[in-house]
Amino acid sequence: MTLPELIRDLEQTVGGDAKICVHAVNLTTGDSFSHNEWRVIPTASMIKIAIVDMVSRLVAAGGLSWDDSCKFTDGDIVGGAGVLRYMASVRDISLSDAATLAIVVSDNVASNICLDALGGAAVATAMLRRTWDIDSTIINRPITMTPAPDDDQHTAQSTAFDLVTIASHLTSDTLERMEKCIDGRMLTKWLPLSWAIEPPKSVCKVAHKPGWIESLRGDVGVINVDGNRVVMAVAIDNIPPGHMHQGNDADAAVATISAKIVEALVPGFKSLLKD
Repeated sequence: MTLPELIRDLEQTVGGDAKICVHAVNLTTGDSFSHNEWRVIPTASMIKIAIVDMVSRLVAAGGLSWDDSCKFTDGDIVGGAGVLRYMASVRDISLSDAATLAIVVSDNVASNICLDALGGAAVATAMLRRTWDIDSTIINRPITMTPAPDDDQHTAQSTAFDLVTIASHLTSDTLERMEKCIDGRMLTKWLPLSWAIEPPKSVCKVAHKPGWIESLRGDVGVINVDGNRVVMAVAIDNIPPGHMHQGNDADAAVATISAKIVEALVPGFKSLLKD
């Protein structure tokens, strides 16, 4: 079965008007695969790699410091992913800790702290466009589970193409945080179990950041496999209701497509699995 055929089958499995969006590039060989790569989709938490990376760039330029103290109040607590909203005694963390929590456990409060450090959504959007020369990615507002009536429905929007452009040029600080990400494993579920627990660094290293809302599942990351550097973004948009549980068809579809892309873009990948 070809990748386009697999995509059509998986869209039917997920149901409704589900649309799969993919962009993947083996930066070592130049080989690539794309499908609906220009479709504008909500990013969910995938946008956090751009937010944290822009913070990292400002730190490197001297405009911010990882040691900066970031104070927040009860009014800054938002629902969704993360741990800070459960820690009533914590209302002051370092910028470095905020960036780590934003990526590793997808903490929404910490992500908003990083966004505030950049100067807010509009300033961050202008900065990411200057940094990566992309037009389709917009940060609309801070993260909240209860947007105001006049707020945009989604925190941010992008395309699979833009997400790969961002992921292809991340700072080492951001990539190190993404390597520790424990927030879902859609993109890495194709790994053999022993690799998932402790990937052999000489063969495979994965840095990624998934995102999900009721209508979308996605993952974006950088996979170093046997001397190949593959950057990919895989997302499923327009998911019908009923997919918020773990291990649903949409999660499985992202994992399945990711596996087939690695197999297609990395020469001899099947032989690595046998080893």
